[in-house]
Amino acid sequence: LQKGTQEAEYYMFCFQQLQTHITHLAKNQSRKHKLPFDEAMHQLDCYYIAKKLQLCCDVINAQNILSGNFQVTLLDEIKKLALSEVFRNEAAIRVYYKVMMTLTEPENENHFNDLKNILRDALDSFPALEQRDLYQLLKNYCVKKINTGRVDYQLELFSIYQQIISNKKIMNADYFSQWEYKNVVTIALRIGEKEWAKNFIERYNVYLAPADRKNAMMYNMANWYFFDKRYHMVLKLLQEVEFTDLYYQLDSKSILLKTYYEQGDEEMFLFHVAAFKIFLKRNKIISEYQRTIFKNLVKYTLKLLRSGGRIAKVNALKSEVKNVKQVADLRWLEEKIKEQTKG
Repeated sequence: LQKGTQEAEYYMFCFQQLQTHITHLAKNQSRKHKLPFDEAMHQLDCYYIAKKLQLCCDVINAQNILSGNFQVTLLDEIKKLALSEVFRNEAAIRVYYKVMMTLTEPENENHFNDLKNILRDALDSFPALEQRDLYQLLKNYCVKKINTGRVDYQLELFSIYQQIISNKKIMNADYFSQWEYKNVVTIALRIGEKEWAKNFIERYNVYLAPADRKNAMMYNMANWYFFDKRYHMVLKLLQEVEFTDLYYQLDSKSILLKTYYEQGDEEMFLFHVAAFKIFLKRNKIISEYQRTIFKNLVKYTLKLLRSGGRIAKVNALKSEVKNVKQVADLRWLEEKIKEQTKG
């Protein structure tokens, strides 16, 4: 292992080296050197505390996905040790203690902010794969906050993505999936960073697998043109390509729906609504959640069009959408409803 590394595995490496040294000295009955038992025990303790905290984080994440309760023993004792003077300056222990607190007390935003700062100072103490996992946790935290209406966390998420793509250790040729690429573009567009988003689309397309590049470029440029209100370019791009991936199909149909609405092309809008409904009904591999959010987008956008701007109908729709929440691109729909109520 590289000298200076402070990740959990390095503690075990140091312990094993010290243990070998102790065994050698004891075997040769050397009395000239003090046996480094204290240091060996310290390295072993560091390894145990760091790995225990890391495993606790894995357990918490698993409980969010899987059913069943996982028992974690000695957790209170581990937390006390992590904060003690002996261990609190060890990078792996500091980081995973804050990860655990961020996961268990998400309402306390100080944990998230502390974790960001610690990672900024100690990131190089971890290998690239572990760095990605830690950044994934930061991203997940931001996404959950955004989903509860905390729009300010869009800027946080954008900042995290900027840190990732500027880090050569993390950002290598096989790092970005096409969906991560899409997420970066989407969050940049939502906070108004249109030129940054366009530059990212063009420059970082090479970081995708060759088979994914064309679809990713076409979809994300179409999305960029939609935010730029150049709707004729949206139609040109999306009508030229036939996406085979389900998620691209859903998202591109969603953009087309919004484009026809924005253009005021009622005939094409209604034609697309009918086709979109059939697609959602007949496609058996769409998850129930995806089916629900896109059906609601179609349903409520159609209701908005048919409201004709009548305030009573628009307000009723506003209340209905507020109670449902499960709508694809809810923010756009809410903006369109708001526009109708201004008059």
